[in-house]
Amino acid sequence: MAKSGRFFETYKSNLSSYFKYLYSHGNVNGALKTTLGTIQTNQKILEAANKNRGVSLNLPCFEVPLLRPVQCGADTKSYLSIGGRIKFDRQGIVDQSISVCLFIVPDKDITASSNNGTTDMKANTRYVVRRFHFDMDCNLDNKGWPISHIQYGGKILDDQKGDAEYHLIKNIDLPRIPSFPLDIIQVTNFFLHQFETCLKKPFSLPDWRSVVIENDNIWKEHYIKKMLEETSKTKKKTMYEWACQPIRFNS
Repeated sequence: MAKSGRFFETYKSNLSSYFKYLYSHGNVNGALKTTLGTIQTNQKILEAANKNRGVSLNLPCFEVPLLRPVQCGADTKSYLSIGGRIKFDRQGIVDQSISVCLFIVPDKDITASSNNGTTDMKANTRYVVRRFHFDMDCNLDNKGWPISHIQYGGKILDDQKGDAEYHLIKNIDLPRIPSFPLDIIQVTNFFLHQFETCLKKPFSLPDWRSVVIENDNIWKEHYIKKMLEETSKTKKKTMYEWACQPIRFNS
């Protein structure tokens, strides 16, 4: 259970447990073998991190095939990709950007009308058909935008896009939909529960659940509790106005 006044240490430990699970669980590391080196490096960075200096990590994009591929007028190979970056210190999470993409590769040429889509697709070409962004950006303070938010579409990371076709308009970054802070552990957990992949079983085991439950408790203690304390002080602000204020952690 997360203890009050120890956000940095408890979150650092929880994130370290996340990376350790990825590279030490046999059924997981086999699927994520191209990113294992970065995952292990991140854990070493966390072990050496000091709360007075904070820590900044690139979250390597890992990609897993879907066991139930997307149907769009042709058979496809379909993949789920998750990656991004995070920066946090003794005050809390300062900056986070997590990108989740759904890729498909159709086995034949298909037209927009036949696949209920907005573009024709060529056989054996990789396409991004869904992209979501889970952000926390304390630099948005006083700009009237939610600090913790979800976006659909937007600019995609080059190392995640690769050679895929991407037809979502990159410079549309609104709306920013206010949300409870969803970090890499929460995002990994709920996407791998909703999409059927080879990782569904290992991400249902008790060891993984303990990582997620600890993460739940950190957010309850260090964010939700603080939010309830502050919102109880006044009833003159809307929930959207609260969402646009800096996130204050119990740290």
